[in-house]
Amino acid sequence: MAKYTTGDLCDTLNQFNYDNWFGEEEAPDFVEELKACAFNIVRENPGIDRSGWIDLLIQQYPSEVVDAYGTNPGEVYHDLSDLWEMEYSDPETHEWNSFAGWSEYLATDPDALQEQLERAKERIRELEREIALLKASK
Repeated sequence: MAKYTTGDLCDTLNQFNYDNWFGEEEAPDFVEELKACAFNIVRENPGIDRSGWIDLLIQQYPSEVVDAYGTNPGEVYHDLSDLWEMEYSDPETHEWNSFAGWSEYLATDPDALQEQLERAKERIRELEREIALLKASK
């Protein structure tokens, strides 16, 4: 008699629910959705290493990780480690790089650093406007 783990049971139930939900329709590409989330992590944390990236991905996007890779921790970690080396196209620039490459690029490229600085300055201006509105409403 085969022994099943909780992860196996969850994966089987997830597949059953998935089949019932989508039926004959084209199913979403969960790995592509996860890649978009993974790129967000890299953009928000330039220079992040693989381990930190995996941790943040699991913490911030647990549903997407489970949808793409299941619930077996060892397999998920292995798949996310592989994903770190996969190519991804920046939706804004359409340039290709691995997530590892994007992390390094965003942490060291002068243009990328300038863009981050501009975004930070814009965010500061937004917060200053909010503070002014709050003070004015008192």
